[in-house]
Amino acid sequence: HPGIVRVFGAGEDSGDEFLVMEAVVGDTLAALRGAAWQPIAAAVAEVAEALQFAHALGIVHRDLKAANVLRDPQGRV
Repeated sequence: HPGIVRVFGAGEDSGDEFLVMEAVVGDTLAALRGAAWQPIAAAVAEVAEALQFAHALGIVHRDLKAANVLRDPQGRV
């Protein structure tokens, strides 16, 4: 799905687990704090579509918050 960052691998180092993911240049959804409702609603709709896709595959994001939703320089989430 174009709204989901690609995961290339996973690992563990000294008991810490990590994911290796595609690099995304930009900011987070938190940057929209205080913006008009229209860009916020558009971003939330994009997030909902990506989540629907992931959930259909049985994947659950366990830490969904504005600071964890990435936006590219064009504002796509």
